Amino acid sequence: MLKKVIIFIFCYLNLVSNVFAEAGREKEINDSIKKLENREEQIRIDAANSLGFLEDKRAVSYLINVLEDNNLEVKKAAILALGNLGDKTAIPHLKKFLQDPSLSWSAAYSLGMLGDEGALDALTSYLKDKNITKRKFTVYAISGITSVSAIKILNSTMLIENSREVKEEIEKILNKSNIK
Repeated sequence: MLKKVIIFIFCYLNLVSNVFAEAGREKEINDSIKKLENREEQIRIDAANSLGFLEDKRAVSYLINVLEDNNLEVKKAAILALGNLGDKTAIPHLKKFLQDPSLSWSAAYSLGMLGDEGALDALTSYLKDKNITKRKFTVYAISGITSVSAIKILNSTMLIENSREVKEEIEKILNKSNIK
């Protein structure tokens, strides 16, 4: 009997803690949405980043509105957050930034994460970037595009890539895809 009571108490406490955690998450989402309109640029950037990590689809329309912000870094944070959220309704809004030299990598990365094959040309150009980290993230973004074209790009990049780190990332992706 005591064992059943202990199990009941444990289950009850677990349920209560989950309810409080969800309430805290809701508050964080709502607070972040409000902060997107703050006058301070860093607060808007942090809010966009937070919404991207919280992965709540309700944030998509708010982040799309932030794409009109005058601050480049705020826009960049919103673009990356939209890619992380995985909502394909953001694709046409992100494509507008592929021509902007300051935002094109962020847009291409997010479009790749959303599986948009139209981003492959832009992403392929970033595979030649001098920055190894940018090339690794580009490879990761290409992995979001599940097409034969994406696999071919990764295979050909593997042949010419000098960085061991980038090659390892490509190998991981190709091994997961089971297509080579």
